[in-house]
Amino acid sequence: MTKKCLFLFLSVMLISIALACGDNTKNNITTNVPAVPTNVNAVAGDGQITISWNSVSDATSYNIYWSTNTGVSKSNSKISGLPSPYTHTALTNGITYYYVVTAVNSAGESNVSTEVSAKPVAVSKIPNIPSNVSAASGDGQITISWNSVSDATSYNIYWSTNTGVSKSDNKIAMASIPYIHTNLSNGIIYYYVITSVNSTGESDISIEASAKPLSTAIAAGKWDEMKWDNGIWGE
Repeated sequence: MTKKCLFLFLSVMLISIALACGDNTKNNITTNVPAVPTNVNAVAGDGQITISWNSVSDATSYNIYWSTNTGVSKSNSKISGLPSPYTHTALTNGITYYYVVTAVNSAGESNVSTEVSAKPVAVSKIPNIPSNVSAASGDGQITISWNSVSDATSYNIYWSTNTGVSKSDNKIAMASIPYIHTNLSNGIIYYYVITSVNSTGESDISIEASAKPLSTAIAAGKWDEMKWDNGIWGE
């Protein structure tokens, strides 16, 4: 075999090997757009929604398109490169959000999934304990006041003539701020705690406050207008 023939033979072999390798590389590249994600679900939370879906075998990532109006398409707001599940945060409670999901790979993006929706809602919790509780004496009465609690719908007052008041003591339900406790005996100390209430439940009790009702004359120091009766000053 001449050198020229040998050169031609080797050239043909090299070209054949290169073509074969090129075909194998081509066969290893994904050429199909992935399937549409299925079983898409949206679950509402407080200010957020969690979107989940079944994985697609040939997808490398997923896109979510969303809107506050139904009929979501790829022209709407997009969140790209997502895993499943994905939690969409910083949302407004009480507004319905709509979602579709697409699967992505090197060949492109699938069509949109079935649309799902959810409405974030505030998680109700037991209200905070009322603060700054005070009790002011009057004649046969005591005025109890406290700071309002933002998530409370009403308040309960528990009271006793003994310190250490709990929820097992006398109860005044649906009390307003301030509340005037009347028909009390002058000269006796009354003790109070407050709780706040909403649809979820009742808070723990507040710090205890106390006061002693006094007659108007005693409170004003007008002893000459008082009479002594059985060891007690009275009117």
